[in-house]
Amino acid sequence: MLFLSGMYRFVEALLTMLSAATVFALDADLPAPDEGPTLKIDPPLLIQNRDREESSPDGNPNAERSLDFANLERDVARAERNADSAEPLYKAGIISKIEAEERVIKLVRLQAKLAEARLQEAKGDLEQLKSERLAGSVASNDLEAAERLVNEATQTADRVTEELRRTQTAAAARDVQRQQKLLALGSGRKGDLRRAQKLADLQQPVQ
Repeated sequence: MLFLSGMYRFVEALLTMLSAATVFALDADLPAPDEGPTLKIDPPLLIQNRDREESSPDGNPNAERSLDFANLERDVARAERNADSAEPLYKAGIISKIEAEERVIKLVRLQAKLAEARLQEAKGDLEQLKSERLAGSVASNDLEAAERLVNEATQTADRVTEELRRTQTAAAARDVQRQQKLLALGSGRKGDLRRAQKLADLQQPVQ
């Protein structure tokens, strides 16, 4: 009995040692928590920011061009409001006749600038389509539509440019008359009249 009891204790001790050795061996095969490369995961907010930057990088010419057109259109709308209120404000004695005329001239000048910008954009789009057409990636009807847009933009730019020339010519002629009246009343200067006449001559169309 004593022999069997001793054998049981020996077997239990041996099993305990084997279990401890097995656990130690398994632990030795596993890397430590801080060993090896760590997996870095961007937070969702950072990933969204990266996607936004890739979709609209800085210096995008299309974005800059859209911004330029938006600024021009806003300037034209503001100038239209100022020009519409010019005559009532002049009649009410709030602004001078010269300032009222300048508001109208500024409006036409901005309209001409916007028309020219749209013309250049249409020409640029047409040239781009022509290049893509050579590569066979653009349909002929798309190219024809772009050519029509260029023609329409050219006509609009020519019309507004001519309107600007007429407006400036009329304003220069009125300034000459104004300087002549001031000189006749004794409150004008010959130098101002000469400058007004020179400006009026420059506004005349070249024959």
